[in-house]
Amino acid sequence: MLHNFIAIVSVFAVLLTMFERVFRQKQRGIKANLLCRHHIMEFVIYPYSLLLAYHVLAYTFDWPQIWGAALNTVLIPWGWLDWVGDLLCIAGMVIFVWCIQSFGAAFRLGVDYEHPQPLITTGIYAYTRNPMYVAYDLITLGLFLIYPTPLFFILGLGCWSIFFRQTTIEEEFLRKYHGAAFEEYCSKVGRFFKEF
Repeated sequence: MLHNFIAIVSVFAVLLTMFERVFRQKQRGIKANLLCRHHIMEFVIYPYSLLLAYHVLAYTFDWPQIWGAALNTVLIPWGWLDWVGDLLCIAGMVIFVWCIQSFGAAFRLGVDYEHPQPLITTGIYAYTRNPMYVAYDLITLGLFLIYPTPLFFILGLGCWSIFFRQTTIEEEFLRKYHGAAFEEYCSKVGRFFKEF
């Protein structure tokens, strides 16, 4: 049950923190949720997040599973690897919170083409250019180790591909807007990790 608790907390803590920050920015008169305004494919982030959250709850509380037995069959009873999954989920939550703190008032979901923000290179951004996506990826990998089914494997691949595409959109804008400063930053900090 501890593994289920960590899975639920990791998914909902990230989602609720993100929505809370969007709401707080809105109170300040800042439009922080910019997904789908310029890139329609960003829409997949919403149903993906809901699908992931639902299945974590479904596995925990024996709710109906949408995709049938084939995708919900445990591939390998990992044993101790679910503890590794717990650690990855916790690491993802810590990175996410650190990311939100490093962002400060510049927090946005999506690219703010109308009101570009300063280039953030401090805090966790000194170690990764995309800590929010690293956090999501760690959490989905952790969820796969907690729930080793084809469904969570597919959801993990979906997470990686959605956010990899999102990083290319955001970095293309940052490269155009910040120019040499962004190129220098890229030479020092990897897209996902310090050297990668």
